[in-house]
Amino acid sequence: MENVPHLELAVYKGQYYVSFPPVPSVVLLPFALVLGMDTPDNLLVKVYACLAVILLYRILCSKGYEPSLAAPYAFLFFFSSSLLPLTLEGAVWYHAQVLAFALACAAIYFLTCDQPTPALLLIALSVGCRPFHALYLIRIFTVYIVINLRAGADFKAVV
Repeated sequence: MENVPHLELAVYKGQYYVSFPPVPSVVLLPFALVLGMDTPDNLLVKVYACLAVILLYRILCSKGYEPSLAAPYAFLFFFSSSLLPLTLEGAVWYHAQVLAFALACAAIYFLTCDQPTPALLLIALSVGCRPFHALYLIRIFTVYIVINLRAGADFKAVV
């Protein structure tokens, strides 16, 4: 076996290991079982993108933005980033990136709804797509603490 540089392979003592995070594979598994090689990769990436925009819209509305402003802001937030080109192809790397973004948006949404358990589960799944998303945990904990302190909770009870 040879090292294929475009794949995320780890080589240790002459053995090759796949270092790609597992969550995107788990999401695609039911589709692969039913549809085989005809999994709707391109469609799924676009569904994740739409879900992320809807979640961004809901987050902005919950923070007091008028729907007429929340909608364009949600679209601008998503489409002005580097994620727009990632939605054009359903390759596994793009699949993982867009799914991680959608999961992170879902985590923030649940956090703003004062539901920290689903938020932490979703951010953990996001880390399962892109390990660098573990850094979002710092921000999520900070936001959660601020939300509870603004609601009048005691700091010791929050942490």
